[in-house]
Amino acid sequence: MKKFFHAVSLISLLAAAGCCCGGVEPVSPADRAEVPILRSDWKERVAERGRRPRVQPEKWGLDDRLDRPEAVKFVWKGDPDREYTLEIARDPAFRNLFRSLKIRGTSAEAVNLEAGRTCFWRVRCGGEVSPVRSFTTRGDAPRYLRIPGGVPVNFRDAGGKKTADGGRTRQGMIFRGSDMNLSFKIKPEGIRFMRDELGIRTDLDLRYPEQTARFEASPLGADVRWIRRPVNAYRSFTPEQNDLFRDTIKVFADPANYPIYLHCAAGVDRTGEIVFLLDMLLGVEEERAFLDYEASSLAYYPRPRTISYFSRWLKTIGEMSPEGTPRPQQVVNYLMKIGVTGDEIAAIRRIMLEK
Repeated sequence: MKKFFHAVSLISLLAAAGCCCGGVEPVSPADRAEVPILRSDWKERVAERGRRPRVQPEKWGLDDRLDRPEAVKFVWKGDPDREYTLEIARDPAFRNLFRSLKIRGTSAEAVNLEAGRTCFWRVRCGGEVSPVRSFTTRGDAPRYLRIPGGVPVNFRDAGGKKTADGGRTRQGMIFRGSDMNLSFKIKPEGIRFMRDELGIRTDLDLRYPEQTARFEASPLGADVRWIRRPVNAYRSFTPEQNDLFRDTIKVFADPANYPIYLHCAAGVDRTGEIVFLLDMLLGVEEERAFLDYEASSLAYYPRPRTISYFSRWLKTIGEMSPEGTPRPQQVVNYLMKIGVTGDEIAAIRRIMLEK
């Protein structure tokens, strides 16, 4: 009888200490599953919303936004009253752990995972560790991020795109979106996220002088480098604008500037052109680059690739090269014509292409 009570007491103590979890078994995502990071009908919604008339800012509604990522939901077998730790890593040995979440219960959600990545996950409870499972995030959609406070809007990673040679552009290096202190006001929690989670070093601001005149520093803090390059998406080829486009692209050739937050007012026109130029010089598949340009329609801004000013802009760049030149080479020719050097283009490729 004494041995029986001793055993019961020991079990109770172990349970109280969180060391007896009754077996932890991962359920979902299933092993080697492919999971989305953006709603599955995003291309259809981009096309549909790209046909909307432009709305005035006072008519914008937060419930009209589709520029938010899909959460990956994790489920495991266990005791719903216990505390677990969900670990997500890039390698099966969990040496490169990039997410660790403490959860009471047997399910959790994770957002802001990278696109086109194979990830490994397991669950801990006290001294017990579950079997390891893997999943792959889909890599065919823009990597939108969920930012605390919801501002900036139209906020996504400019990387993560497949290149024509089967590679991929690096993620976590260039982020794009709206402004943070004029049309949209970033919250303190958003500032912390961009500084601490994303590690933003440079605020590359494409807004016009009249939009930035009242400010003295980046809203992310005085220690974040604030570079102003007032490019004009609608009159892009004057001598002054050629210099501004040149100097904007040169920012991406300096590794000390990364990670960079690139934006104008809405993150659509000026930002869209700069990202398109970067995509082309990095060898991104052309259709993917166009879809990324159009993805701003998921926020407040209908932007089909056929919009008149963008079509004229592309046509002018194309006319700077011999007829029949592929578009990526057209862009390289244009950039070199306005003063971007071959060494700078090579530096951007070294920085932004995965090895």
